[in-house]
Amino acid sequence: MNSLKLFRLALMVCFLLCISNINFAQDAKPKEESKPKEQETGILDFVLKDGTNVKGKIVQKEISVKTKYGVLQVPTNEIISVEVAEFREKDWQEIEKRITDLIKQLGDDSWTIRELATKQLVGLGNLSLPYVNGALKNPDPEIKMRAQMILDQINKAKDIKVAKGDEIVAKEFTIKGWIQTEVLKVKTEAKEIEIPLTKISRIAPPWDPGLQKLPAGSISPESRLGDETKLLKSAEPQIIRTKVGVKFSFKITYQVFAPTNPGELDQTFFIASWTPQWPPPEGYYFPVYDGGPGLPPGVNSDATVSFQSPQKPGTYYLWWCSSAHYSMGQGVGTYTKPLDGPAHIKIIVEKE
Repeated sequence: MNSLKLFRLALMVCFLLCISNINFAQDAKPKEESKPKEQETGILDFVLKDGTNVKGKIVQKEISVKTKYGVLQVPTNEIISVEVAEFREKDWQEIEKRITDLIKQLGDDSWTIRELATKQLVGLGNLSLPYVNGALKNPDPEIKMRAQMILDQINKAKDIKVAKGDEIVAKEFTIKGWIQTEVLKVKTEAKEIEIPLTKISRIAPPWDPGLQKLPAGSISPESRLGDETKLLKSAEPQIIRTKVGVKFSFKITYQVFAPTNPGELDQTFFIASWTPQWPPPEGYYFPVYDGGPGLPPGVNSDATVSFQSPQKPGTYYLWWCSSAHYSMGQGVGTYTKPLDGPAHIKIIVEKE
């Protein structure tokens, strides 16, 4: 009996040893590390003329662009942004004929027709300028007078601009011409779709806050617009092109005032979108005003803003910011998180 119990005990010990060895061998195997999923590059934001947005990657490896130097094949993985012209190249002959007819209608016997032609020429903005300038020499005094009115209105409304051709910002340079690829194949998260070029307004990086229309108020730490400080105008265009690592300056006109307290101290400054941290350290914010502006109208002045462009090609932004603290450092220190509202200056940095 004792011999049988000992035998059973020995079998149980052997079984347990075998199980432990198997588990040990399994534990000893090196675990396969899960490879991180690679982030897909080349994602762009397609802004369509109907107001909708599509995020995706252009499937075609190249797009054809007709320039005055010939047709270029632009690699799609080099594209940063695209501004698509409102009118296509084939429409231009008809547009030019239409503008010529409108110039003649400025001297029509009907006041209604003269007024309608005037409004349409103003609406065409810079497209009609060469023809309207020519109309200043027209012997008909009515045409001459209305041509001057149109020029005054177009020059006053500087935003009335219609591009003659597309503009493609690539990593190394900017290309102006006509995109010949009529349909773009775009791979979205859900599926691959086809978007006709005529339906696209612009193509931009996935994060593109857009631009304020000047004059515009400053943006607060909460990305809200205020009206105590205003960026009235920029001597340079709101879209600045420069090279990597280049020192650059531009001139602005601004206004700052204290709404109720005449002894209030105010600070105004630009913050760069390429700041490595928040609040932005020195070199990533650019002071403009620091003092007591007094009650409205306050201080209305010009300033020169200088900065060094980022070291990598790309699209960047500057926000016009303000605060009411005792020092510039304290004011900048209130901007503790990234801004996401529309910016005031856009900077396109091209490769040297």
